[in-house]
Amino acid sequence: MEMQYLNCFYVLSQTLNFHEASKRLFVTQPAVSHQIKKLEDQLKLKLFIRYPRKIVLSEAGKTLARYAHQVFQLMTEAEAHLEDISAHPTGLIRIALLTGLAKTWFIPFVLRMGEKYPRIKFNIKVSGISHMFEMLEKNEVDFAISINPPRHEDFKYLEVAKEEAVFVAPPGHPLFAKKKPSFEDFLDAEYCLYEYHDALVHQWFLEGGGRIPGSLKASLVCNHHEGIKMALARGKGCSVLPRHVVAAELESGILKEMRVGNHRIFNPISVVFIPRQHMLQKEELFLEEIKAPATM
Repeated sequence: MEMQYLNCFYVLSQTLNFHEASKRLFVTQPAVSHQIKKLEDQLKLKLFIRYPRKIVLSEAGKTLARYAHQVFQLMTEAEAHLEDISAHPTGLIRIALLTGLAKTWFIPFVLRMGEKYPRIKFNIKVSGISHMFEMLEKNEVDFAISINPPRHEDFKYLEVAKEEAVFVAPPGHPLFAKKKPSFEDFLDAEYCLYEYHDALVHQWFLEGGGRIPGSLKASLVCNHHEGIKMALARGKGCSVLPRHVVAAELESGILKEMRVGNHRIFNPISVVFIPRQHMLQKEELFLEEIKAPATM
């Protein structure tokens, strides 16, 4: 049953007049007659009883008219509901978020977006980098947000902010006794490393000193920031960590930041997702709102 024929039948069932129906449908009277005949042929039923001066619905026509009314009423309700969704976007956005980014950057963003789009809700899963990409691949989350995430050909990356990496040590560290420490002084220090090939430490030396050290003295090698911070607080060396990771320790004085001149390094915070030809409205709005660059 074609919707065009059903619509023609529904209008004629209301007017019971071919001339009036053709005016409402913006077609000719023969076109109305043709569509009604096509529908009757498809159903193998007479939908109207024709008299010399009028037409009336047959029993089959009365039954179809009741169902047609329900169909078009539902369509009207659906259109109104979809218009409401368009005007007031709704839905759940699932996020895998790198540990530590929530308080310093992402939660304030969620609160701002919630004021603008109160019907969009968030399900946030705090995670390490490797696990968040597993969740993306399994469609357990819509987006992953990480600092300097590893590249994968199946994912798309949108840089949305930058975060500073800082050189930190306990306040009593010998480097703080030097008025103008050089990069050579830093090479002789002991480090708490985030795995053996600590990308932030190497980046700090490369951008500030122009070269990557061949090897560093490691008092601790750990794959968890909390373990590194505990070791630093106990005087086990120094490290280079994302500012959000050590924000509380710097504020409380447990750790202290050290700079060499104006040397500072920043790493991108990126939203990672699997590209699709058609994204949902809530997802498009999320990317639009979050993509304004910011520095932490």
